[in-house]
Amino acid sequence: ATEKPAEILPSEGPAAENRAYEAAYSLAKSGSHLKAIAAYLEFQKKFPDSVHVPVTYYDIGNSYIALKEYTNAQDSYQVLLDKYPYSNKAPDAMLGIADCQQKLKDKPAARKTLKQVIAKYPGSNAAEQARSRLKALK
Repeated sequence: ATEKPAEILPSEGPAAENRAYEAAYSLAKSGSHLKAIAAYLEFQKKFPDSVHVPVTYYDIGNSYIALKEYTNAQDSYQVLLDKYPYSNKAPDAMLGIADCQQKLKDKPAARKTLKQVIAKYPGSNAAEQARSRLKALK
């Protein structure tokens, strides 16, 4: 007997995944950062294998920065770097960490992180930003 493939319900699959991500992103864009963070966390639980998961850690970090919760932002960026070091958001997450370190008055750590961005991602837009931030960090 051949088994029938599992049916994909309308609430599942890539379309639902994209809608869920877009909904969370829209909350962040509209300034509802606490709701956005909750939506991103729910997204991570519901779609743990999604291509959007690395970006949700970056977006959560950005929402925490908007809320001036720099330690939480830094933690979220760090999770992205630890779990998804090859994500296209990794250089930006490192920049975000440097921003948090600066906001938390840890200039030596911020300087070190900015130098790491330049060393790890030399040709990136993030490296360019890191160079100019390093100059401003004197």
